[in-house]
Amino acid sequence: MTDADTKPPPRQAAIWFIFVTLVLDAMAGGISYPVLPALVQSLGHTDAARAAEIFGIFGTLFFVMQFFASPIQGALSDSFGRRPVILISTVGMVLDYVVMALAPDLNWLYAGRLISGITAGSISAAFAYLIDVTPASDRTRIFGLAGAAMSVGTAVGPALGGLAGTYDLRLPFWIAAGFGVLSALYGWLVLPESLKPETRAAFTWQRANPLTSMVGVVRDHPALIYWAVVIVLLNLAVMGVNSIYAVYVSYRYAWSPKDIGLYLTVFGVWSMGAQSLVVPFVIKRLNDRQTMIAGTILMGLTIMAAGLSPFGYGYAAFAFFWVAGLVVGGAATNTLITEAVGPSDQGRVQGAARSLNSVVGLVAPGLFALILAECIRTGGRPLSGVPYALAGLLTLAGLVVSMRVTRPKSSA
Repeated sequence: MTDADTKPPPRQAAIWFIFVTLVLDAMAGGISYPVLPALVQSLGHTDAARAAEIFGIFGTLFFVMQFFASPIQGALSDSFGRRPVILISTVGMVLDYVVMALAPDLNWLYAGRLISGITAGSISAAFAYLIDVTPASDRTRIFGLAGAAMSVGTAVGPALGGLAGTYDLRLPFWIAAGFGVLSALYGWLVLPESLKPETRAAFTWQRANPLTSMVGVVRDHPALIYWAVVIVLLNLAVMGVNSIYAVYVSYRYAWSPKDIGLYLTVFGVWSMGAQSLVVPFVIKRLNDRQTMIAGTILMGLTIMAAGLSPFGYGYAAFAFFWVAGLVVGGAATNTLITEAVGPSDQGRVQGAARSLNSVVGLVAPGLFALILAECIRTGGRPLSGVPYALAGLLTLAGLVVSMRVTRPKSSA
């Protein structure tokens, strides 16, 4: 047994490292977003249509690998501790960036997407770490800050990638690799283990199998079946509208690539502010269940309102409230889910949740793209907002389920 196993962890330094890890994970896709189309076309000597097809393959590869990797990493972290899983995944993320930077052909880019999907599974262990070192009463605030960290990556990634890409298409990947090396060194020096030996669970492949893991989690904690439905409904809504965003605003509001990039940066910053400022403000006044209800209602109604707006500035205005509802409701929902399981299962539950997200990620983009295309063909611009109305309804349906599972038990 090591000192790290017996001493209480230096919580602040550890949490800062986890936040840095989440920033880098969020940057993984964003930093390549501005340059990857040009890199794909240059390596594959393809036209725009073929490049779009390749992007579809990239997305599928990423979510397939995340589907398998998340429960394995979650189960490993429950058995051997969070620290080794997080550090190994960080090193793997550096390898991903190096492979993408050196890629001489499309096969290397495919390999990079495979590695990226695997290392993104470290988010399961990262969130399990936060659960280990944070009292239940403070988790909503910490989850809000963790969301803010991921928003930093979402906002900074595209901006940094676009700026560096003007000099060299491969430079963004080298920059990201450098950040990853610094993160791994920092974690090696300051990150203690958070999971006590007596609360660890034996590793089995049944716990690590994505299908049996999800089934096993629900079998061991039956209430999580309702939370699984909530996760599917909410993520189907969010992933769906996010996947069609660029096409939608270009078509309905004639936004230019510059407009789209500015929007992403502004709302990445706003999301960070909402998670670090609005969430603490709300949780001081409402309990977790009330926070979840208020945030999810706000999100559902404003997504629908954004889709009904005939003007781009109206869409952006409603999106401000939509993002606030998402971050407030999401942080409280995550806290309520963690309260349903014990410490030895947190990694497994987080891994199963990530795998479930990956399944949704395989479905949502294609489904919402088909709906948008059909609406454009049959009704033009006025009908093109239907996918947003659907997302709002899915969100409110998820709220109904979450209200049921958190309904206070009546005293006998």
